[in-house]
Amino acid sequence: MRTNQLRRDKDLLSQHTLAMLEHVGKRVVAIFLHATNEEPLGIGSGICLEIAGRFFIATAAHNILDVAPEQIRVIGSATRTDLTPRLLGSGLRGGRDEDPQDIAWLEVPAKAAKPMERTLVKLEQVSLKPIEDSTPVFICGFPSECVKISSQNSKPWLQAKLARSAI
Repeated sequence: MRTNQLRRDKDLLSQHTLAMLEHVGKRVVAIFLHATNEEPLGIGSGICLEIAGRFFIATAAHNILDVAPEQIRVIGSATRTDLTPRLLGSGLRGGRDEDPQDIAWLEVPAKAAKPMERTLVKLEQVSLKPIEDSTPVFICGFPSECVKISSQNSKPWLQAKLARSAI
């Protein structure tokens, strides 16, 4: 009897995790960093936001620290594309180990937001209340451990797998 309950609980948790991945995954983009010669430098993740009709990617400052905006590519589409939007702007606060903040933003042109195939979170949907230690959270992104570097048409090509974790 207890084994059946544990199995049902595990199945319910699995279904919940898949539903959260579906929901959160639609709002996450990969952020690829590259050198001026197109050599991959790294990868990060960001959340798509819409604020007053403008389109942003919120990310951690350490993802884009010491990288020029032209070295950043935001990849939202599930299909391969070379049409990465040119950023309209970016900014950050912190990002180094000793910094208390680690937040950055990238502004994407409105015409590029739809082809990214992402759902944008509106500012009024964002809660600024602190999260208590006992509050469960769901994290979804593109960790560097899930990146495979290959080449396509004699150019370096990063392939990333979406990862998630429930804490």
